[in-house]
Amino acid sequence: MARTEHYDYPDAPGPNSLVVAASAVVTDETGRILLQRRRDNDLWALPGGGMKMTDSLPGTAVREVKEETGLDVEITGLVTRPPPRRPGLSARRTRAASA
Repeated sequence: MARTEHYDYPDAPGPNSLVVAASAVVTDETGRILLQRRRDNDLWALPGGGMKMTDSLPGTAVREVKEETGLDVEITGLVTRPPPRRPGLSARRTRAASA
């Protein structure tokens, strides 16, 4: 079943859960990045998935790579990114006027 993204749709259902997840950027000696084709939407993506209560974020990334690709990997760094931009929203921040 394909996932449906809801961005500021007035009739969208409210959130009912929160999933903490991690992905891994796995490279080979020439710098190529490992991607996998997702079954739910047929798009290419980094290996990764949801965190279990007993996992750490790095542990989640290592476990998910092993489950999805069969590869044993080692965490060598951390990559972070800002939240995705949502369609129709301005990138500018505004401050409420003080009274």
